[in-house]
Amino acid sequence: MPLNTRWITLPLLLTAGIAAAADWPGSAALELTRLDYQGSGLRDRLNQRKLDLGLQASPALGLTAGLGESRVDYRQGGVLEERTLALAAEGLSPDRDWAWRLGGIRVEDRQTGAPDLTSRTVLAGLGWWRTPDLLLDTGFCRTRLDSGTTVDQLTPMIGGSFNDRYTWVQLRGYLQRFSQTSENLDRAAAAELKLTQWLQPGPVLKPRTLQAMVSGGKRLYSVDTDTLELYTQPYIQTAAAWAGAGWRPQPNLDFLLLAGATRSHSPSLADTLDSRFLYLNLSTHW
Repeated sequence: MPLNTRWITLPLLLTAGIAAAADWPGSAALELTRLDYQGSGLRDRLNQRKLDLGLQASPALGLTAGLGESRVDYRQGGVLEERTLALAAEGLSPDRDWAWRLGGIRVEDRQTGAPDLTSRTVLAGLGWWRTPDLLLDTGFCRTRLDSGTTVDQLTPMIGGSFNDRYTWVQLRGYLQRFSQTSENLDRAAAAELKLTQWLQPGPVLKPRTLQAMVSGGKRLYSVDTDTLELYTQPYIQTAAAWAGAGWRPQPNLDFLLLAGATRSHSPSLADTLDSRFLYLNLSTHW
C-alpha cells in the first residue's frame, strides 16, 4: 500500500525520515549531490553531502536534524565552502486534522579571499487536512543575511491524493519580500508543481515510486521547506525541473535517484548558471 498521505507534507524525498517514522521510531539518511555549472564564467561544479536524522518522539511528534556541507569550485581557482545545520519539530493535532512545523536553519559560508558569512532562518508552518485526501498548507520563513538584508517568505500550498492514494500532486507558491533591494528585486514570486506516483510492489529492480518537479518564476535567498535548505548565494532562480525514481530493496532501506536542471542568474555578478545535477539519497529506518 502507498505511504499514508497524512505525512506527505513532510519531505517528499523521504530524507528527513519523519514520514517513515510513522512506522519506525527513528531514521537516518545520507544525501549526495553533484552539480555541474554550464554557461557560467565563474563557477565550475558543486559537490554536496548531507546527513538527516529523524526521531518519532510520540505518535504525533517528530524531530528532525540535518547536517550538511558543500563545496563550489571556481573556474579561475578558489572555493566556496558551506556548512548547514537545520533543526525542526513537526506534529499532528490530537484529531490529526492539523499538522504543524517549527524550525531553524543556520548556514556558514567561507569563500577564498572573502570574509566569512552567516545566514539564519526561522520557519513555521501549518497544514489543514480539509478531507483525508486534500491538504491546505502554508509556511512562513524569515531569513537574516550577514549583509543586513531580511527576507520574508510565504509558501501557500495545496496538495491532494488520487488513484486510491497511489498518486500525490501538490502545488506550492513562493512569495518573497526583501527588506532592501537585492539583485534588483524588492519582491519575488514563483510556483512549484510536484508529482509522486507509488507503484505496486514487485521485483527488487522495480521502482517503488516515480517523482517529478517543475518550477518557474523568480526566487532569491529562498528556503525549501520540504528539505529544510536555505539558498544563500546571490543568484535568482528562474526555472528548475527534476525527475527520478525510488526503490525499496528491503523493508527498512530506501534508495532514491534524481536528475535535473536549474537556470539562475546574478545581475551583481553578471553571471548565468545553467546547471545539471544528480542527486542520490540512501535512507534507513528502525
